[in-house]
Amino acid sequence: MFLILCFYGFNSWLPTLLMENGYTQSESLNVTSWLAAAAVPGALLAMPFIDRFDRRMLLLAIESVVAVLLLAFGVVDGGAALVLTGFLATMLLQCGVAVQYTYIPEVFPTPLRGLGAGIATGFGRLAGVIGGVTVSWIYTAFGFTTVFVYLAVMALLMGLVLVVLGERTTNRALDDIGADDPPAAPGAATPKRSTQ
Repeated sequence: MFLILCFYGFNSWLPTLLMENGYTQSESLNVTSWLAAAAVPGALLAMPFIDRFDRRMLLLAIESVVAVLLLAFGVVDGGAALVLTGFLATMLLQCGVAVQYTYIPEVFPTPLRGLGAGIATGFGRLAGVIGGVTVSWIYTAFGFTTVFVYLAVMALLMGLVLVVLGERTTNRALDDIGADDPPAAPGAATPKRSTQ
C-alpha cells in the first residue's frame, strides 16, 4: 500500500503539480519525460543487489534515499536540479518496485502464493484510489512542498513496515519460509508443502 501511495502519488501527479507550481505545460512535460526515462535503469539497478542482500533491508535503504530525494525535489528551484533529483527518485522508486514485487510472493506458502500476492496487490490498488484524492487534498490545503513530505513519509513507511513485520526471505528456499510455524497438535496430520 505504501509503495503504491508513494510511486503513483509521485508519478501520476507530477505533471499537474509542476504546472500548478508555475511551470509551463511544455516545461512540465519535459521534466516528466526525463523522469520517465529513469524507469529502465531503475529496474535494472535491482539486479546486482536483489539476491545479495536481505530484501527488507534493501528496500529500507532504497526507500530512505528515495525519501531524501523526494524532500529535495519538493524544495529545489530550477530545471536541472528538478530533473536530477526527480530522475534519481524515479530510478530508485522503480528499483524498489522490482525488489518489492520479488519479495511479495515469497512470503506466502506455495499453494497460496497467487492468492496472497493478489490480495496484497489488490490492497495496494485500493490505496492508489485513496492516494490520488490524498495528494489533491494535501496540495490544496498545504501546498507543493508538503506533497513531497507526504510522499517521503510513505516511502519510509514502506521500508520500515517490511523491516518490522516482514519475514526474511533472501537466501532461503521458498518452502522453508514459514516453516517455523507452531507444531501441529498430537495426532494431527502434518500438511505437506508443495515443491513447485
